[in-house]
Amino acid sequence: MKVKIKIAILAAIGFISTSFAQGHQFNVTKNSPNFPNGVANQVSYIDFGDIQFWGYMEITLTSGYSYQNSVGKYTKIYEIGKNPGNLLYRSSSETKTVFGLLSNQWKLGEAFLDTNNHLKIPIYHLVSTSNTLTININGLSKTTFDKNLITITSPTVVSNNETRDYVTYKSQVNIMDKVGIGTLITGPHKLAVEGSIGAREIKVLAAPNWADFVFESNYNLPTLFEVENHIKEKGHLKDIPSAKDVKNNGFFLAEMDAKLLQKIEELTLYTITQEKQLKIQKEKIKTLEAQTKEIKELKELVKKLLENK
Repeated sequence: MKVKIKIAILAAIGFISTSFAQGHQFNVTKNSPNFPNGVANQVSYIDFGDIQFWGYMEITLTSGYSYQNSVGKYTKIYEIGKNPGNLLYRSSSETKTVFGLLSNQWKLGEAFLDTNNHLKIPIYHLVSTSNTLTININGLSKTTFDKNLITITSPTVVSNNETRDYVTYKSQVNIMDKVGIGTLITGPHKLAVEGSIGAREIKVLAAPNWADFVFESNYNLPTLFEVENHIKEKGHLKDIPSAKDVKNNGFFLAEMDAKLLQKIEELTLYTITQEKQLKIQKEKIKTLEAQTKEIKELKELVKKLLENK
């Protein structure tokens, strides 16, 4: 019995090793059935059958014109690890290309296994106008499979909230040259954006001339009189660019943060100085109040002495 088990295990290992060793490059192009006009939430499926697949596949959609112009290119790449039966070990995807009118009308979903253990990828029709698709499926698998098993199912209505895809990269992306978003002009910058940028946090790795030098003993703190004269003459704070300069040239975020911090630290020194002056003035006022009280008491005493004469 033990010998039979060992033989069976060795046979299985041999089968898997042989299958993995062969490798399989494939390229299949198919047309989808027609998606009827005026029907929302239609979904068709790329059905691969109950295959063994270890590798990647790239699926590209394009279309033409029926009730709506649907030209363009939509490409999504999948990594899949599957054995026959209910054994989907790995599945994830990245969207490589979403271009043209087609991009707002179709969406490729994530791979899954149906109740028959068939590997399927849904194609969502995001609009209700009639059209057909041309579908190219290519890739490389460590295991062989029958390409004739690949079919495109007829569309069915499945309620869903799917929306269009955008290009996605789930792994690290290193771009060695320049990137322009919404613009073709990057100038000297590695990244140029025409429009606003939304972020939860931005970290500046190194800021030149951080303003702690303001607290050094040899720092020449301008007097408030000098600050006032500079404002009257220039119309802005010293070391801070004017509104005209910012409009014409913009400003560097790290540099501006350092300059603003410099002004905050100067204001802190002014406040500390004023606090010391206020303390001295309070002591003087306290002394004057005491002296005033004594003078008042002396006046009262003199008045009584005069009245008693």
